[in-house]
Amino acid sequence: MSTPSKKRQVELEKDEHDVFRLYENACIQWGKEKVDKDHTRIWDLRCMYGMRNIIPFGSMVSKSLSDVLWVAENICDIWKK
Repeated sequence: MSTPSKKRQVELEKDEHDVFRLYENACIQWGKEKVDKDHTRIWDLRCMYGMRNIIPFGSMVSKSLSDVLWVAENICDIWKK
């Protein structure tokens, strides 16, 4: 996963609340252990929420799995060791 530019990082910070909510809800749906083992489950839930218009497509700055995972790890401090 490449590191976004500094300008992009500032923009991605706006997704902190949504990404943390996605992580929490993914843990509820699949279990924390499975989500922590397979981070793509957050993206799966993001796509499901987009299709259901819960978090509409285009409403987040993050446009890819790598964006969402970068926010989760670097802004929300999920998976930080």
